Amino acid sequence: MNLRLITLILVLYACFPICAQTICGYVTDKNTGERLPGANFREIGTFRGISSDANGFYCLSFQRESSWIVSMIGYTSDTIMYTESSSYTFTIELKPLVVELPGIDVVQAHSANNFKEGKFTFSPISLSRVPSLGGERDIIKTLTVFPGIAGGNEGFSSFSVRGGGTDQNLFVLDGAHIYNTGHLFNFFSIFNSDALKSVTIYKNYYPPRFGGRLSSVTDIQFRDGNNQKTEFKVDLGIINSKIAIEGPLGRNNKTSYILAMRSSYLDLFKTKKIKRFYDEKPSGFYDDVSDFGYTFADFNFKVNHNFNSANRIQLTLFGGADYYKVWNIFYTSVDNTRFDRFNTLASLKSFHLIDSRLFVEFIASFNRQSNEITERNTMFWRDVVYHPETRTFSYIPYLLSRNISSENSGLHDFSLESHTTYNIGKNTAIKSGLSAIKHFYNPGIYANTFSDTLATIGKILAEPASEATEMALYSGIETTLFFNLNIMGGQIVNV
Repeated sequence: MNLRLITLILVLYACFPICAQTICGYVTDKNTGERLPGANFREIGTFRGISSDANGFYCLSFQRESSWIVSMIGYTSDTIMYTESSSYTFTIELKPLVVELPGIDVVQAHSANNFKEGKFTFSPISLSRVPSLGGERDIIKTLTVFPGIAGGNEGFSSFSVRGGGTDQNLFVLDGAHIYNTGHLFNFFSIFNSDALKSVTIYKNYYPPRFGGRLSSVTDIQFRDGNNQKTEFKVDLGIINSKIAIEGPLGRNNKTSYILAMRSSYLDLFKTKKIKRFYDEKPSGFYDDVSDFGYTFADFNFKVNHNFNSANRIQLTLFGGADYYKVWNIFYTSVDNTRFDRFNTLASLKSFHLIDSRLFVEFIASFNRQSNEITERNTMFWRDVVYHPETRTFSYIPYLLSRNISSENSGLHDFSLESHTTYNIGKNTAIKSGLSAIKHFYNPGIYANTFSDTLATIGKILAEPASEATEMALYSGIETTLFFNLNIMGGQIVNV
């Protein structure tokens, strides 16, 4: 049968109940106001059901009156009755579930997430139960325990999906692409677990808004912050320490923020103390000394403002840094190598519920990754002087030459995106949008300075930078037919 005819039949079937009543809104945490992704809706008396998206947004279509059960792991279920007179925007507040059953084993019920569909979402409650290593919960390592996802090198925060490469996975952080996802050569993840709201991974079907990807897409959302009260949290771990503060801004509880910072202290544990060569004792005169130092730090900041139940805006800032240092002291030279890596990200998002069927999202983002390598080499000579009166030795250093070289490289992107969701009834949504990304790539700028007792020579070598523009249009449809048969499809066109 002709593919166009099949598509037409599906669209007509999905559009048949277009006169149905449609209700849209958000699912939130009653105590903090945080939007909840992955909340499950089930219509009483039928097999129909949906889930809220990564932003906690949902849309329901029904005929006349309809009753729905709203549930989520870690929260008390609620029953909602909708009628034809109900407002087209409706916010649902779920209360966190507190269970105290001493002496009883509680087994978690089957989640609505199904890996056969190629999608899985970590809720806030699930994220809090992620195993920790040295007090640090690593969401990237946790993903490797699920079917179809294999870890990269043992102990490192990287993975491959269904035999793909570790560089074939797309990571999206609050709408912005991010390229470097690890500290210490990917041994630790850059994602602070205290700041995460949800993590959704797609390993089979990728929504058209993400484009064509080879292996997987991981969509990560930061928390919006508690809009009810101010909270302060401090974690002291073996590897690093964290501090987080969140709360409302203003008196109307429409604006909230969260600030989370993290820093390691691995550089405090060094293999051997380094002393300057002119401070060493003569007994260690011929000893070579080497040492390695490393530390990392990152911060997450997000502010969220609700104009009303249908319009809101949020700003996300992220910054991360890795500092590597290597020292080598030999008989006549001192080598100092430093490697620094920086991650910077900014994302501005706005959400607008136009009416009961149309939802629009705008995203403007910037991300930058840069690497800096600096090498310093100092050559010297030391004259040994013997003191017969005290029968001791001393030495006088003479500088022969100094060589300093540095290399900078990196890339950064600017992007604008627009995404539209139109609900046409019967659990059917048409999604479309466009995106424009400007890529800038700097292969490297090399600088070298050499000096000795006679002269100083410097030179700079720069490889030509390159840039590219990526523009795309997409459209897709998601619908549920008879017997819970889900059909998802889409097309993206690069222009």
